[in-house]
Amino acid sequence: MWGGSYRGRVMSWEPPEARETYVERRIREAIEAGEFDDLPGAGEPIPDLDGSYEPEWWVRKWMEREGITAQELREALRRRSTSG
Repeated sequence: MWGGSYRGRVMSWEPPEARETYVERRIREAIEAGEFDDLPGAGEPIPDLDGSYEPEWWVRKWMEREGITAQELREALRRRSTSG
């Protein structure tokens, strides 16, 4: 650790990896307080983690969630683009 002075202010330096950030501290405190216990899905595998990467994964998930077919989406986009 380096200690120096800049216009009366004491400065210290330590490598970034030696410092605990605010976010890291808050996460550690939450874990210690048990705030992450009993979360939905705890202990279960993350869905689709082992699947192949698909750039439009979020569109596919949205369509599944909303019950929209690819044809319905194409028609809605076509209507929107021609009505503008």
